[in-house]
Amino acid sequence: MEMDQALQDIQYVRSIIERFEHTKERPSSTLNARIQLILQSGAFAGSLTVVISEIFDNHLPTRLLLEAGSDRLFQLVSLFCMAIVIALLIGGLYTVLWYGARQEKESLAEYIARNFRRFARLSFASDLLVKYITIAILVIAPAPQWIAALLLVFIADYLFQGRFFLYSVRMSLVFGIVCVFAAAAHVALSIHSILPATILFSILSLGSIIIAALQLRALLRSNEREGA
Repeated sequence: MEMDQALQDIQYVRSIIERFEHTKERPSSTLNARIQLILQSGAFAGSLTVVISEIFDNHLPTRLLLEAGSDRLFQLVSLFCMAIVIALLIGGLYTVLWYGARQEKESLAEYIARNFRRFARLSFASDLLVKYITIAILVIAPAPQWIAALLLVFIADYLFQGRFFLYSVRMSLVFGIVCVFAAAAHVALSIHSILPATILFSILSLGSIIIAALQLRALLRSNEREGA
């Protein structure tokens, strides 16, 4: 009963936040929809690359993470590489948003506040930084065997917050709970591979791509009807 009440509270809070944001944001344009599609496609491409490497290269990403715990130099190199990847992700994200702001003739802060509130005030960047620090602590500890479960918890966190994926509140809660149970299973069964987490992220990103594409198509059709 307490779990059901907690989930209902999360859903209620998320619904209030979404209603508030819809009243503050202006209607989405085709440019905004295209930017959303680009962001989701980039996330899908990155996660799919890791999945392919895991499947066809004998779990190379997982092995690198696990081996990082036994060599101090390798730890530093691994953390440096992850920091570069995160910096590139954040840089690419805000470059795309800057391009959108330029097209709309707005400042970057105004454009993000109106159209992509979850990225406002660098909250997405700071959230990524916190997650990176958490993984870095596990690598240095060393306890890299828990990273796979932690990645699933991170995905659940994004779903519960509604920060990145484009799903409804109810679907986000369902997928988030699946991620939490999957993380618990990783811990209970001592599963160290990051393949399940990257596959799940790829599936969620692909679903968001489909949603973004449908939104873009609906906007284009609406514009065509208005122009007719």
